[in-house]
Parts: sequence; C-alpha cells; structure tokens
Amino acid sequence: MIPKKTLQLLLRRIRALENDPWTEDVAVKKLQDYRVADFRLRVGDYRVLFHKHEETKEIHLLRVLHRSKLY
Repeated sequence: MIPKKTLQLLLRRIRALENDPWTEDVAVKKLQDYRVADFRLRVGDYRVLFHKHEETKEIHLLRVLHRSKLY
C-alpha cells in the first residue's frame, strides 16, 4: 500500500505529466531495453511507467510500482 503522503505526490506528478509531458521539470527518463514501458517517472521510491506518443502528444500510464518490485 502506498503511503498517503507519497500517493498525493504521485498524483501531483502524474497531473504535471498530463499538463506537459515534454517539460524538463519532470523527472522522466527514457528506458532502454525495457519491454513494458518506454518511459518512467521517478517519485521518491516509486516509479510510474508509461508510454509517450510524440505524434499525438498522449501519454498512457501503465503501472505504479515501488522501485524494489520494478528492477
């Protein structure tokens, strides 16, 4: 279970992605050789995995996991 304070931060960061996923302010990293997702957003000890489509300017959230369960 995600702690309430961390969950609020996760939601704020995901909303920031929604507003502008191509901004430099958000801690997004392109993943190499990772089949599940193209990008990840780091929020404390949690990672948000998603696909980012340049042409349509859409993001598709896939999952949120604690980093110990992701790597």
